[in-house]
Amino acid sequence: MGRMKGRVAIVTGATQGIGKGIALRLASEGARIVFCSRNEARSEDVLAQIAARGGRGVYIRADLTQKDQAENLVAEAAKQFGRVDILINNAQSRTPPGTIMEKNADDFRGLFEGGVMGSLWTMQEAFPHMREAGWGRIVNFSSFSVSVGMAKKVDYNVAKAGIAALTKTAAQEWGRYGITVNAVCPAGANEAIQAFLDSNPAAAASIREEIPLGRLGDCELDIGAAVVGLVSDEMAFVTGHVLMLDGGGHLRPIAAAGKLPVKTASAS
Repeated sequence: MGRMKGRVAIVTGATQGIGKGIALRLASEGARIVFCSRNEARSEDVLAQIAARGGRGVYIRADLTQKDQAENLVAEAAKQFGRVDILINNAQSRTPPGTIMEKNADDFRGLFEGGVMGSLWTMQEAFPHMREAGWGRIVNFSSFSVSVGMAKKVDYNVAKAGIAALTKTAAQEWGRYGITVNAVCPAGANEAIQAFLDSNPAAAASIREEIPLGRLGDCELDIGAAVVGLVSDEMAFVTGHVLMLDGGGHLRPIAAAGKLPVKTASAS
């Protein structure tokens, strides 16, 4: 415990699901947390859970499809705590599933702005703080759906592929400043997915069969813990990677989206 003591971490899209799990795990390790979402309804609950872990948190309402709000998120974190050490770009807009022929420019634009551009803008704003400190950790979010070309998610696949490319390019350019940049592809059971699995035992059993470790990850204990490891000093020599945090699911390229509820609202 306490590996993140003294660090300031920004976690986007952290009022629920994987983002929340990561924020709580970082707080448990001593980091001060600045987190955001479009909807502040769950923010007080997350703040209370951060405090229960002995941490300190600040919530900022932000729509990361808007450049000024993405920049303000990072600027406010620096203002509140005097530094920015860790940036976790978890937020991502969503669209309903549809074939290539059914998708339109608005679908692509929304996912690109909510994922690639939102990540880019926060990274650009955080970079000067990390460069000055000579230390920084950035974790972006791609998806295993990119590698398998998951059907009816072409706009999402393209956006997540863009984030992987952004990650590798930043790792190339920023490594000289002591900044590592990696991406993760998590398979975590957020609240909606867990509720679906609890009420659909057949789907739950099918997923257990298709994932070598037999389950989806816990957002805090599995995904959050892995991200904490990735931003720790022990992983200072790891950069430019796109890591699968999926219990081995990528070894069996499945169309799991067909067995899980599709989330159409923004995750940010």
